Amino acid sequence: MTAPVHDTPPPVPQPAAAQPVPQPIPQQPAPQPAAQPVPQQAAPWGQVPDPAPAPPANAPPLPWGQQSATPVAAGAEHGPATPPAEPAPPWGQEQTVRVAPQPWDGQGQPVRSPDIPPLPTAQDLADRRRRRARNRMRMAVVAGVVLLLAAGAATAAFVLPGRATDTGGGTAPTAGPSPSPSPSPTPIPRPTFQEAAAPVAVLGGTWQAGEATRVQDFETWPFAFRTPADAACQYFVGEPGYKAHNCTWGVQPNHTVMAFVVRRCVNSCDATEQAQFETMTPWKPDGVLAPTDPTTKFVAVDYGDGRVQFTMVHYFGTTAGGPLQWVVIVQGNTSKPLQDPVLKTLNDVRSQTP
Repeated sequence: MTAPVHDTPPPVPQPAAAQPVPQPIPQQPAPQPAAQPVPQQAAPWGQVPDPAPAPPANAPPLPWGQQSATPVAAGAEHGPATPPAEPAPPWGQEQTVRVAPQPWDGQGQPVRSPDIPPLPTAQDLADRRRRRARNRMRMAVVAGVVLLLAAGAATAAFVLPGRATDTGGGTAPTAGPSPSPSPSPTPIPRPTFQEAAAPVAVLGGTWQAGEATRVQDFETWPFAFRTPADAACQYFVGEPGYKAHNCTWGVQPNHTVMAFVVRRCVNSCDATEQAQFETMTPWKPDGVLAPTDPTTKFVAVDYGDGRVQFTMVHYFGTTAGGPLQWVVIVQGNTSKPLQDPVLKTLNDVRSQTP
């Protein structure tokens, strides 16, 4: 006989009772929040199953002491998660083991970068100082030798055979053939003043006996002449083409200046040469040269400010009436009251040049 089957009604769900607040257990660490699962990369031969899904937000809390289904990484409850392992190499390849760089343990010598030279040591610095000192010493020795050689050369230049004077005692050296004396330089000829020359007056008077004069005999000139005794003469080179002997006397503004030029004719002082010479006076004549005799031209200019100027151009030879060989140009600028010594000097030049 079969026992009767009674349908058991399903249990009526009870309202959820309030869960007690978890309290820490003595000497046990408080529970830590669950760590997220560490993803794993798939191996060639299989796939790691997906982590369990997280419980829904409206799920009732778990009873005290029950572990969550969410996996916790090892050591997460006590520190940071362990870094994920290196993915396994494909099948058939060897796994490369990477060694983490370790700090220098102080043993051995660290290797320097090849492009940065090491700093010099104390021994290197000392060697460099010694080398510099030796170089300076060598330079000083060379300079001293050069000075000694120069001094010896200078002494040899001044102490020549036959010119040295023996002032000490001792045995006299054996006399050798004395060198022949060097010929003395030929003196530059100077002209001679001709006392017997007849005076010639172009304008004004001539020098008289007893007047204070000085003979000017310039080197290489074909004649000499007289000036006032206080005249100072010198050869002067100035502007292009100006080469003359200048004679001055007096005090400014009443001073006197005279210029004297002598040139040798190339074509016997013909008309063409004379025209060229008359444009080569030291100063501008400021007037037209007029002939006073066949070989002389003259012009006098009064500037109206108390100053006057005289210009004479004369052609001459060695004898009166002979072929013409030179030209002399004389110019004088002076104060009008003091023109007499200028005219006497000009006339003396004309008298000494036949």
